[in-house]
Amino acid sequence: MKRNKGISLIVLVITIIVIIILAGAIIISLSSNNPIEQASEATFKESVQSYSAQLDLYNASLLASTLGTYNPELLQADATSATYNGVAIVGKPNIYSIIPTIEALGADGSKFSIKKGKLSYNGTDTNKLDWVEEVAIENTSRPLLTLTPNTPDDYINLQWNMNDTTQPYSYKVFQKKEGTTEFQTISAVNSKDKIKVLNVYPIVGTTYTTTNWKSETFTLPQSAQTKMWMETPNVDDPKGYGKGLIDVDAVELSVFNANPTTYMKNVDGTWKYDVVYEGAWDCNGQCTTSGDNSALAKTMLQEFIQSGRGVLMGHDTLYIGPHSEMNSLRSFFNIKLASGGGDFIEAAPGGSGIQIVTYKKGLLTNYPWNIGDIGTTLTIPSTHTSGQVAYGDVWMRFGSIGSPFNGGEGNFYLTTWNNTAMIQLGHSNGAATPDEQKILANTLFYLAQLTNLTYLDDHSGQDVKAPAEPVITSAIINGATGKVDIAYSASQDLGSMYIYYVEAKGQNNGNVTQTGIKTTTITSGIAGYSIVVDTVINTIPSNVINTTTLSASITKPVGANIYVHIRAIDNKGNASNTVTLKAI
Repeated sequence: MKRNKGISLIVLVITIIVIIILAGAIIISLSSNNPIEQASEATFKESVQSYSAQLDLYNASLLASTLGTYNPELLQADATSATYNGVAIVGKPNIYSIIPTIEALGADGSKFSIKKGKLSYNGTDTNKLDWVEEVAIENTSRPLLTLTPNTPDDYINLQWNMNDTTQPYSYKVFQKKEGTTEFQTISAVNSKDKIKVLNVYPIVGTTYTTTNWKSETFTLPQSAQTKMWMETPNVDDPKGYGKGLIDVDAVELSVFNANPTTYMKNVDGTWKYDVVYEGAWDCNGQCTTSGDNSALAKTMLQEFIQSGRGVLMGHDTLYIGPHSEMNSLRSFFNIKLASGGGDFIEAAPGGSGIQIVTYKKGLLTNYPWNIGDIGTTLTIPSTHTSGQVAYGDVWMRFGSIGSPFNGGEGNFYLTTWNNTAMIQLGHSNGAATPDEQKILANTLFYLAQLTNLTYLDDHSGQDVKAPAEPVITSAIINGATGKVDIAYSASQDLGSMYIYYVEAKGQNNGNVTQTGIKTTTITSGIAGYSIVVDTVINTIPSNVINTTTLSASITKPVGANIYVHIRAIDNKGNASNTVTLKAI
């Protein structure tokens, strides 16, 4: 009898240990911008805490510190997994069978639940899962990712660790911006890191000789001026438009085509460069197959792109002409060719001119050069599109009006997609304004998207979202003072939400693993308010702050109908919509 009791006790102890190991691995992350009302979130957390207490797994303080934070040492999704709005739903039914159903109900009747380890949502709001990350079990061989917004300097710090010390790893960082549906790779270069660029140029134009900021003298044709632009001192920077962060090597196109491996790889098979740039001359030197890559070079560039390194193509590289090898890479750039160029028979509307307008805001527009906010006009030499249709991110276009075509954009100066980009620089045969050289430097830096480090200050993770509108509570005409006395409520700085994960690749065996998905929001805070009092009902105040308080007295203009217009401005210059109230 005693022996049977002893065996039963051992079985019981083992069972408890197994339950603790399995259930203790449940990880739940709720970000601070939960769209389900706080009461529902609190109820949901209460349910989780209650379940945890029943199994005696975590003490209350440990669980409380876990909720609202994130531990992404998560198993990858397997064949039983699915996604909802791009959010991973990781299912391991054989393990999760011990987890009960936990639910949170919204006032609108929507329901968020965990059932056997799977996330589910029933409701009409397709954005409700933006705040949900993953429910999974720990796997300590995967890297652990943490995110820390740096509000004063407007970037997000990423830190990750790799517990596997048997081999070195390289890393790619994936980001999904608020309002988008797909992850893209982003620059993995920190602000003080240098990048190496290979400029492949055609033999055209006269030669030039110059000395760079490192006191190195070189002579190259005008079609290879990228090295001069990036490295030679100028009126804007003593280290060139590369600011000492971009080192450029140059190789002639036909030489590169004959043996691309020599120029792109070290003897041990590792890559020499972070970015390759082709096409800084009209038609890449020749509007014939002589301006094209060889099949060997095309294959090498494809391998380079697939490794996560950056490729920038200039004007008339991917285009409706006879560059068949270059054109065969266009899917990596998320570009299609119209006007009989391979994808569409009909002609696509395009763009041309000597001025371009910034259409998108982020790292590419402000690092290492701040080249302006959305709507900024920049001067360039004359150039144009050539039947290309961009389906990726369009950063700049000719004029403020787009040219939609079959779901893409025909009017673009610069487009990016993951670690590739196309720029219309090159039509003017070696001419480039300071604006254009700054754009080129920013683009080269942006395309450097692999790192061996385990941290990143992501300067593309910026607060670019307008704050909420203020609410005008009163606007009273004071006959005694001749002023309009205005009171209004404080605005909320909504901030911009970003979703990340990091992919790690073993440099010895090529094995790939990744962190779990992590979400954060960066805010900059409300800086103040712009107020206009006039007789026009639809006035939009400027972005210039004229008060930081929640009340103002402004001289009443002459007129029968007096209107008060207010916008909130955050510390990064993002302005809310205008609110207007008729004064009484």
